[in-house]
Amino acid sequence: NVERVRNVTIYKRGKTFFLYFRENGKSVRRRVDGNLAVARATASKVAAALDEHRPSPVGFDRMAMDQFLAGYLDYAANVQNLALRSLDRYRAALERFQEFVSSTSIKSIDQVSASTVEDFVKWLRSKTRSRNGHPNAKKEGYKTGGIQFILSTCRTAFNWAMKRRHLPPFCENPFAEFPIDQM
Repeated sequence: NVERVRNVTIYKRGKTFFLYFRENGKSVRRRVDGNLAVARATASKVAAALDEHRPSPVGFDRMAMDQFLAGYLDYAANVQNLALRSLDRYRAALERFQEFVSSTSIKSIDQVSASTVEDFVKWLRSKTRSRNGHPNAKKEGYKTGGIQFILSTCRTAFNWAMKRRHLPPFCENPFAEFPIDQM
């Protein structure tokens, strides 16, 4: 069962409705949460945005975790021109997140949710590391301030991704939802 709303196609696969359209020369397929009425309303919004040459409200560029971290660190180094020591701290914090993500089934940044952030905090609390990085140094767990810094760095990186449309529209930053300052 296929319907069209101007240049947007609505189709159903199983019990789920999808939208298909072309944006900036690329084919875009997006799932719509809801029934046929919601799919029609969303399709009309997308069609209106495309007619006015605006970005579609459901379009985003899916980004793998490695690309995301490298892109943000490049932005921090070359656009923000952060000090080398700050870049090292950001890189170390984001490497902790990358370690966590590689141990899970998360492949792209749009799969990160508030529950993922909670699992990440639990994972951080279970890890030990040496403060100076030497393999023979005394190992300690992360202190609350260190966990807060890692989470705030991830929050900043996800804000960067939201501004560049690498997260789904109307999606909140999962790290902004977590009460970092109240830890």
